[in-house]
Amino acid sequence: FSLLDWKEENDISGELLSENEASNLLSDIGLSYYMKTKSCNSSNYPYMPSNSGWNNMCDRIKSLPTLPSAVHCSMDTICSNISCCTDIPGVGRSLSITLSVDSCHYTLSLQMERLQRNVSLMKYEWDFSLVSWFSSHRLPIVTAKEIPPTWAISKLQEDMGMEQYLIGKVCNMDLIPQPLIKECSNQFQGNPLDEDDVNCVMPSCYGFVCCVDTPILNTSVQITWEFLECRNTFHLQIEKLHKKLKIRSSDFGAGHTFSLLGIFKIWYQIDSVEINNTYVINANISVCYETDRCELNLRILTDHVVDRKKCDHRSGFLDKSFKLDQWIDNRLIESKGTNDDVLANELMVYLGIDDFIESSSQCDISLSPYSEAVNGWNNDKYEEVQLHGVFRLIFRVRSIPSDSKFSVDVDIKVCFDATSTECETDVYVMKASDLLYTVCSSDDESVPFKACSVILPNAQNVVCQMTKNCQGLQCCVDAEFVIGKGKVCTSFEINACDELDYSIERKKFQRNILTDDVISETIGDVFQLNVSVNKHPTKYILTASLQVYYLSSDTQTFELFKGIDIRNTACHGRKKRRKRSTNILDPNKMMQGLRMLAGQQAPEGAYLDFFRAVKETE
Repeated sequence: FSLLDWKEENDISGELLSENEASNLLSDIGLSYYMKTKSCNSSNYPYMPSNSGWNNMCDRIKSLPTLPSAVHCSMDTICSNISCCTDIPGVGRSLSITLSVDSCHYTLSLQMERLQRNVSLMKYEWDFSLVSWFSSHRLPIVTAKEIPPTWAISKLQEDMGMEQYLIGKVCNMDLIPQPLIKECSNQFQGNPLDEDDVNCVMPSCYGFVCCVDTPILNTSVQITWEFLECRNTFHLQIEKLHKKLKIRSSDFGAGHTFSLLGIFKIWYQIDSVEINNTYVINANISVCYETDRCELNLRILTDHVVDRKKCDHRSGFLDKSFKLDQWIDNRLIESKGTNDDVLANELMVYLGIDDFIESSSQCDISLSPYSEAVNGWNNDKYEEVQLHGVFRLIFRVRSIPSDSKFSVDVDIKVCFDATSTECETDVYVMKASDLLYTVCSSDDESVPFKACSVILPNAQNVVCQMTKNCQGLQCCVDAEFVIGKGKVCTSFEINACDELDYSIERKKFQRNILTDDVISETIGDVFQLNVSVNKHPTKYILTASLQVYYLSSDTQTFELFKGIDIRNTACHGRKKRRKRSTNILDPNKMMQGLRMLAGQQAPEGAYLDFFRAVKETE
C-alpha cells in the first residue's frame, strides 16, 4: 500500500485529507472498525496544559522525555496511567493511545483506539541483556558467578529495576525447619540439588523455600512456593514480590510461571489425580539474564506426590470468641460505619476468609442492576442496540406471569455528541406498556421456542440428539474396530400413527407398532440393533442398544438410550380428521400440497404447518 498511489487513484491532490477522505482511507486499508467515532483532541484536557509534550500530574516523577510536536501525553496523579494523542500528518485525524499498569494484579493494559490488549507482567518476557549492559558501560564482561565492582552492582540493580524488590540480606535456610521425611515422599531428602549456589528446604510437603546466590548482584534471592489447598491459595514469593493466587479448576494440568522482572522465575504444574485422591507436583526455578539462555534452570520437584487434604470449612470461627464490636473497639474505631477498604481487608484476613473472596468488589447495591430493585428483587435489565453511538435503541422487558403479560419500555435516541450524555432526539416509544400473551401448550407446533422435554443419556462413546420435531432420535457410536476407528450412526423416528422408521447407517427399516414390541435387526455379521417399544395412549417409550462385532476388544454392546418418551402427536392430530385421511398432505410434494390447501380454503396456520413440514424434509 502507498498513500501517494491511493491519493492518485482517488483524484486527491491536497496535502491534508478532508474528514470524508480520511474516512474513506481508513475504510480502504481496513482500519475503520478499530477507530473511535471521534478523534482525540491534543489541545484539550487531559493533554493540556503541556510542558515538552506532557501534562504531568504525578508528583513522584519529575523528569519525562521531550515528545515530538505531534504527540501530547498525560500522566495521571497515581502515576500508573498514561494517555497520549498523536496527530497523524496529512490524514486529518488523530490517534489515541493509553497505557495502564495495575500493580496489584501485575497486569499491563494497552489500548490503541478501540483495540485493547492485556499483558500479564508475571509471564512477561523482559528484554534485558547482561552482556549488552556491560558493553554499554564499557566494562569487561563477567560471568553471572563473578562479582563486578561495587558501583557497577548498584547501577546494575537500579537499571534492572531490581533494587526495590531486594530484601537486602542474605537468606538463611537454617532458620527454616525441615519436615519429617515420613510426612512426604522420599523424593526430596537432604539436598538432592546438583547446584552449589542453590539451597532448598520443604517447610511442608506442599511447598518449598529456596535460596539462590547471585554473585553478580552481590546478594542472594529467596524464592518461595506453597500450595495451600484448604486456603484455596497458591502463595508465590520472590524476595519482596509476593502474590496470592486463587485456586481454580483451570489451574490444574497446566503450567504456570511467576517471575521477578523476567529474571528470577518459578514454573509449576499441579495435576489432580482423582482415582487415588492425590496431586502430582512439578516445579523448577530459573535465573535468566539473557533472553536466549538461562544461567540456572533447576528442577526442584519432579512428580512429587501429595495427598489431598480433608479441609473443614464448617468448624466455626478461627477465633472462637470473635465479636465484631469488640474487634472494632480494639482498633479504636468509633463505629462500624467508618470501615474503609483497608480495615475491611484486615478484617477478612483476621477471619481467614480473604483467600475465598475476589480482590475487587463484584457487586455494588447502589449501582445497576441492583439499584432498581423492588422489595429486594430486580428481575429485569435494560438492553441497548446502537450504531456507532449515533442511533440507539434502549429497551427493557419485564415478565409478569400472574397477569400473563410483559411490561415493555422502548426508548429511541439520536446522539451527535460523544462527550455528552444528552442526545438531540430522545423519544419514549413505549413506557410500561403491556403486551399480553397466552400460556403455550407443548402440543402447539407453532411455538417458535418449543423444546423437547427429554433427558438424554450420558454414555461413554455414545452421542444422541433429538430431531427438531421431538419425534425421533439420532445416535452415533465411536467404535474401535480391528481395522481402525469408525463411527456407527443410527436413527429412530415415529413418523405416523403406530409407525416407526429406524436405520443403521444407510440400511433403513419400517415397522408398524400395534402393541408393545421388541425389534432385532442384523446387518451381516457386524451389527445387531435391538429396540423395545412400549405403547401408551399418549406416548411411546423407546429403549435401544447396538451390538458391534469385529472390534479390537472382540464384541461390545452400546446402550444407546433407555426409557425415552416420544409423544404420539401424529395420532392425536389425525383423530378429528379421520374421514379426510385420503387427503393427507405429503411434504415431499409441495405443489400438490399447496393446491390441496387452496382447494380446502385452508387458514393461514395450515399453510405455515405445511411449510414447516416441507422444510424438515430438506
